[in-house]
Amino acid sequence: MSTADHTIETDAGRETVSAYLADRELPQVSGAYQLYPTRAGRPGIAEHPLPRPSRHPDGPVDRISRMLATGNGLARHRFLTVSGARAFLPTGAPGWGFDEQHVMTTLLRLVASGGAAYPVDLWLLSAGTPGLPTGAHRYNPVHHALTQITDEDPRPRLARALGGPVSDLTIVLTTRLERTTGRYGKFAHRLHLLDTGHTLTQLLVAGKTLDWECTPRLSFVDDEIEHLMELGDETEIAFAVLSVGPTHDVTPASDPAPSRVPTVPDRYPQEVLGAVRRSEPGEELNFGEITLPGDPVRAMLRRRSPVGGFVAPAPTMEALEPVAAAVDAVLAPLGGHCMLVPPKDPRVATKIGAPGHRLNLSLAGVLVPVLDLPALVEKHGPGAFRAGAVAIGASLQAGALIAADRGLGTFPLCAYDGPGIEQSLGLPEASTMCVAPIGVAAHVGAGLEVPL
Repeated sequence: MSTADHTIETDAGRETVSAYLADRELPQVSGAYQLYPTRAGRPGIAEHPLPRPSRHPDGPVDRISRMLATGNGLARHRFLTVSGARAFLPTGAPGWGFDEQHVMTTLLRLVASGGAAYPVDLWLLSAGTPGLPTGAHRYNPVHHALTQITDEDPRPRLARALGGPVSDLTIVLTTRLERTTGRYGKFAHRLHLLDTGHTLTQLLVAGKTLDWECTPRLSFVDDEIEHLMELGDETEIAFAVLSVGPTHDVTPASDPAPSRVPTVPDRYPQEVLGAVRRSEPGEELNFGEITLPGDPVRAMLRRRSPVGGFVAPAPTMEALEPVAAAVDAVLAPLGGHCMLVPPKDPRVATKIGAPGHRLNLSLAGVLVPVLDLPALVEKHGPGAFRAGAVAIGASLQAGALIAADRGLGTFPLCAYDGPGIEQSLGLPEASTMCVAPIGVAAHVGAGLEVPL
């Protein structure tokens, strides 16, 4: 492709992404789901069980087991439920009384997801680390195992995709498009990127606690990564890559991967997906450091606690500042920041009324991550949309963990009046993708357990 053709294509991609960002119509939730088969669990597919995650893993297999379980695994939670309430005092004064109390046990993911669809899957690319077979493996969170898809050394192809040094262990975050698109249509693309950011933060926090050097990579060649995992006609897209451990130079593969046009469900914005895909490695738009909670495991479990529930005194705005600072630290290198708005501020409170049943007396404030995505796309090209949206998701999860570490609860909220909030707060157009009400958490989970 000539320089002129590349410039024309890039400009067209910018316009496509800008038009998508300008369309702020709220999603029309549908009850229709589109289900597609997956290769996982088919006869003839090798599956390698992983050791049970522990707080103090020993060796690369135990450590990668911990990381994958933290990023996309299932944790057993115990909740106290009550029935037959005899008194309810909204002032929070003494006078509670219940006929029965029950302890409910359930399995939950450790991250939030739009519509609880959980479209993000994790893949492990191994170069033959002892205990981990060479090749591409899909992580199976139900059985806590790796499903082997290929047995080739992924590093030469990975070096071509990333355009630089690679590590012996690499985690790829993919998205199963149909899991969310059936309900949210073209709005699903934003939810997929935010969900990718949530999961990426979990992996980065796990890497820090394991003293493992982890580097997120968002400007890779899409065709090369997806060819490694033999996605073919699957409705699955790679949105982020995480290098785990030290990197080193590897001779890149000499032949390019075949061009892939991803299979997408109906109503998915294929033109936007095509605009942000890269044909060659680009400039990395690195977001900031993830603030580590005091007790990461406890924070991740409490992260799943809902906002509200039992009436409790709301914390002061000063107590929420560390949460906003954690969001701000992630977005600052990209030119973004976080606004912390009081819960009854009419500039925001009147524009997030969709989940009104959750915004009860426990609500303490609203986090508003701000990142001028149109300006980022204009400066760095259409691929910057993916990096910026993932960074917003990563920042919200970082803030949620700090909040949970302090006994607070949050939930990301995308169904809100975005243009109204931006106009009221004097923000650039299309500079918000999600807000996060924050308040007192009602329940606390038990220890991290993964069923085997």
